[in-house]
Amino acid sequence: MDTTEIVIMLMLVNPFIGLWVYFDAIKNRIGKIEGSKSSLNMSALGWSGISIFAVGLWLVYLLSRSRLIGLAKDNPSNVRRNKGEMFLLVAGYSLQFMLLAYTNYLMFN
Repeated sequence: MDTTEIVIMLMLVNPFIGLWVYFDAIKNRIGKIEGSKSSLNMSALGWSGISIFAVGLWLVYLLSRSRLIGLAKDNPSNVRRNKGEMFLLVAGYSLQFMLLAYTNYLMFN
């Protein structure tokens, strides 16, 4: 398996991971906490957005998930699934995939 195949595989799996992060954060009521200055203080859309543009950064969510769930028990977010946010996620993933396809086209033609 060469590098291009690995990159394409990651880009195809990445949207599903990002959507899982979004739905998991909403389900566990993880969200932005007013007054907190932590770098982990993000909304569900923010966590999923990280997954869109940086393939490996969803691991940060996964590794800090238990801590975030603990914080959410004290400060629950009341955000529900939002059609506008879902549109932004799908648009971001589509843009990422189109950029990957165009980059591969330029490299191999």
